[in-house]
Amino acid sequence: PSAAAGADDQERRANPPSSEEADAADAAVAAAEAAEEAAEARREAIADLGTALRAPPLPAIITLRTGIGLAAFASYDVVPLWAIASARAGGLNLGQQELGALLSCAAAVQLLWTTLLMARVFDACGVRRVFAGACAAGAAALLLLPLARAAGAPFAVVAVLIAGQSAALNTACTASVAHTNNACCAFPSVAGAINGVVVTVESLAKACGPSVGAPLFAFAIEARPADAGEPSGALLAFSGLAIFVAAHLVGGVLFLPRRIDEPLPPV
Repeated sequence: PSAAAGADDQERRANPPSSEEADAADAAVAAAEAAEEAAEARREAIADLGTALRAPPLPAIITLRTGIGLAAFASYDVVPLWAIASARAGGLNLGQQELGALLSCAAAVQLLWTTLLMARVFDACGVRRVFAGACAAGAAALLLLPLARAAGAPFAVVAVLIAGQSAALNTACTASVAHTNNACCAFPSVAGAINGVVVTVESLAKACGPSVGAPLFAFAIEARPADAGEPSGALLAFSGLAIFVAAHLVGGVLFLPRRIDEPLPPV
């Protein structure tokens, strides 16, 4: 073996590689080293992302943002279905024009709230308090809707409640986004990846909202129409949605730290 190695060495000295071959070999080595460094960087980034997603308060933020998004998108189907449902089923029995006017009114209120007041309320109260207040207002409005109908409240009162619950749930969703952004500041190297994961999970939940809310509401009003006695199916459905929203109020108070109102310092 030593003789063979010596012969190979003598052959290399006698026939040295050309500069092109040497450059190609150096480039191949550099490419292999760069690929290994990139793979190592990816492994470290994945590890950092997993660590960040498990670090408080991100698990609570992700859970609350996902849940309130599901509730908001469920209400987008449940409220119009209730509005056009028959009086026997516990609904408002509205026609197309009346429903359009009702939803247009709610959209106008939402537009005014978003453009003129929401930012001022966030600055004055902080993200955490706004989230809690929005969840409380949304839950109360949802619970009052079927009660107002049962009490024979004027159309204007119902319109105000619908506009209020829509604005409240959208505000809670906005606050949950602000929670996420502030928490991501603690992990600047993977902030984009964290947002990507959170938005993906939230989008799946929002897609499930109408798919869950509408069938459950339809089942409730069919199984227990208003003329079958109290509580009606509509009241039970809205109460369930209100309780679900109120649970996010409790979760925000218990699991979101006060420091989430500001960007968290890097860890």
